[in-house]
Amino acid sequence: MAVAVAMAVALAATACGSSGSPNATSQRTTKKSSATAHTDVIVPTSGSPKAGGSVVYAIEGESDGWNPTSARWSVPALTEANTVFDPLAAWGPNYDTEPYLAESMTHNADYTVWYIKVRSGVTFHDGEKLNAAAVKQDLDAVKASVLTGSAFEPVTSTSIVDDLTVAVHMSIPWSVFPATLTSQVGLIAAPKQLTSKDTQHPIGTGPFIFSSWVQNASFVVKKNPDYWRKGLPYLDQVTFKPIPEAHTMYDALATGDIDMMVTSSNQIQAKLVTAAAAGQIQLVYSRGETDEASVMLNTAAAPMNELSVRQALVAATDTKSWAKAVGVDPSTIADGPFAPGSKWYITTGYPGYDLAKAKQLVQQYTAEHGSPPSFTLQCTPDSVVLQTCQILQSQWGQAGMKVRIVTTEESTLISNAIGGSYQASIWRQFGGQDPDGDSVWWNGANTKPPLALNMARNVDPKIDAALYVGRTSHLENQRQLAYITVARQLAKDLPYVWLNHTVWALGARNSVRGFDQTTLPNGEKTDAMTSGVERLGQIWLAS
Repeated sequence: MAVAVAMAVALAATACGSSGSPNATSQRTTKKSSATAHTDVIVPTSGSPKAGGSVVYAIEGESDGWNPTSARWSVPALTEANTVFDPLAAWGPNYDTEPYLAESMTHNADYTVWYIKVRSGVTFHDGEKLNAAAVKQDLDAVKASVLTGSAFEPVTSTSIVDDLTVAVHMSIPWSVFPATLTSQVGLIAAPKQLTSKDTQHPIGTGPFIFSSWVQNASFVVKKNPDYWRKGLPYLDQVTFKPIPEAHTMYDALATGDIDMMVTSSNQIQAKLVTAAAAGQIQLVYSRGETDEASVMLNTAAAPMNELSVRQALVAATDTKSWAKAVGVDPSTIADGPFAPGSKWYITTGYPGYDLAKAKQLVQQYTAEHGSPPSFTLQCTPDSVVLQTCQILQSQWGQAGMKVRIVTTEESTLISNAIGGSYQASIWRQFGGQDPDGDSVWWNGANTKPPLALNMARNVDPKIDAALYVGRTSHLENQRQLAYITVARQLAKDLPYVWLNHTVWALGARNSVRGFDQTTLPNGEKTDAMTSGVERLGQIWLAS
């Protein structure tokens, strides 16, 4: 259920890098749902994985805490959390859900009861056993939380079937419930942490044990010697280092100050591509559904509560010239929440650039209100994000709107969005591998204070009805039609000014292995990184 901030993209640039042999890499081309081909550059693996060593992993921003039922997690925070906690379910090789911490997930005939059986012999880091009672306590805490309760809206109750099995009862059929368990709300925290409501010292069943956290400086985890997946993890330690400035993050990889980094910045990806081609680093791209970069509008706050203002913003946004200025592939420009190549994609009817129309709408608003639309645009302080914000400020200003840019750290930006303390915000979201995972962000019922997961606060009965079909139906054609309706209604309501379908890339030093693929408990191989979230339990270092 991660909220992901829009780290918008920037200019392509020449690369610099650390030492490495150009002949040390092999290439393979992969296909994303956006129908854009990317080439991974990885050092061929020889021999068995080796235990030991540590890596420093750079992230763009951090969390406000480490309780899965109350923390506001962005994409990098989810990578951190997945070292300490295990999810009940994970994405398989074909982006279907597979049991992870769960041994099995079954349902009754009409999908109104799901049975989650967890694996035996698993213990939390504090020595307490994982059992049905622990899972029930966690799921109940998710449901009771002001923050995460909306994600479990159909859940009416949970009950213990036996020592390892929990029954989750629904008010409506929920055909794809396991997909939700791949996200933040599916990460299982220890009863002790939940009881104490501790957000500073996470306790899970994951491959690493929490060691220390200095907010905005470092998050350190150490090897779990009693991990239930025998032989894992390989590393002794992972240190996460927040580096909000994308150029600084890349420089740290180039100089060897960090070992791994992940970014959605096109400018930094261009540097990674050049460095990888020179054999200086390795590079892999995220697969599956991708996030969308956008400007999210608070439709409950003036002046965004007027459709004419949102229409003016969209009409004044020249995404083609923006893409050219910041080095974005024009084929990735978005007109909705799904990318071409996805089975959920449809042409949405999203309005195009029309400056004359934008000016006309602004003039009408000014005549009615006595002054033109005036608002703040919330951005993170990274230079590549600010470049996008400044371009948008200029474009909207040409239509007669007055825009002030306000910069804030990522965790604060997310809190402002959930709490409604913003008018417009740079944003990146909607990377759910199944659209039901994104429904919580669009459901009109989730706009209520104090914490609204529908952060745009857009209420549309047609969207709510379509989301209901998408959730309850087990027929793919019905679900496809439902999400087509959602995308088209969003193009009418305009709670988002769409920018582009983002691409996530991970750069790593040549000594790092195991970051391109991971193995599920059932033995299936799947992608190690999905929508920018990386699983680090099978990372190892070559000598």
